[in-house]
Amino acid sequence: ILMSFQSGGILQSLRFAGFRNYVNILHDPVFWVSIQNTFVYSAIVIAGSLALALLVAWQLTGVAELQSLLRACVIFPTLGSLVVVSAIWRMMLFPKTGIIPSLFSALGLRAVNWFGDQRLALVTVGVVDIWWGVGFYSMIFLAALRAIPGELYDSAKIDGAGRARTFFRISLPLIKPSVLFALVMATIWNLQAFDLIYTMTHGGPGYTTTTIVYYIYQKAFRIDDMGRAATMSVAILLIVFAMTLIQFRAFRTELEY
Repeated sequence: ILMSFQSGGILQSLRFAGFRNYVNILHDPVFWVSIQNTFVYSAIVIAGSLALALLVAWQLTGVAELQSLLRACVIFPTLGSLVVVSAIWRMMLFPKTGIIPSLFSALGLRAVNWFGDQRLALVTVGVVDIWWGVGFYSMIFLAALRAIPGELYDSAKIDGAGRARTFFRISLPLIKPSVLFALVMATIWNLQAFDLIYTMTHGGPGYTTTTIVYYIYQKAFRIDDMGRAATMSVAILLIVFAMTLIQFRAFRTELEY
């Protein structure tokens, strides 16, 4: 916060700049593009991860055989670091030489430039993030589902409730605190997306995958404008705080203090 009122960087002396940095970022079009990209990316990853994790966890509760093996398969992608995961997926999706483009060619399908197409680049990175994180959220939801008393399901079965109706009327309402936890954590993490962007796209093509944290990194360590980077860091801090507060307010009737 103190540095946001300074101008200069690591290689040059800092000097007081007042609110100049705040005025500058408000007139910086790339800053607003990065904010938009961050929200779009977060929406893709959060919605995809949590919805898929709920589905996986719900299906695992109904599986008796090979339960441990299936849980291990679900959680396995999360064990790798994001840098390693992104490097592997970049090689797999790399035009012409990657496994997936080669498979497309073998099947006679049109080649797709996953990272060069402005319409697909951000979605591609988001799908990789979903693949990496869904196991973590699945284990949270699975633990919450297993804590629900079995008598409730027995009563629903006697009343003739199907599996889908049981999920929406019994399971989902009772695991809302776990859903809130997963939602808040996913929001905090994805609003600060950096690793996958840095490794897979470097913010391109153009600025189509430049998120706010990646833009902060560029300003701080590429351009050596620490004051502007600190100002944008304050902005993302306020955004994360506001989003978290909204989520807690939305779920406040479900929480026990």
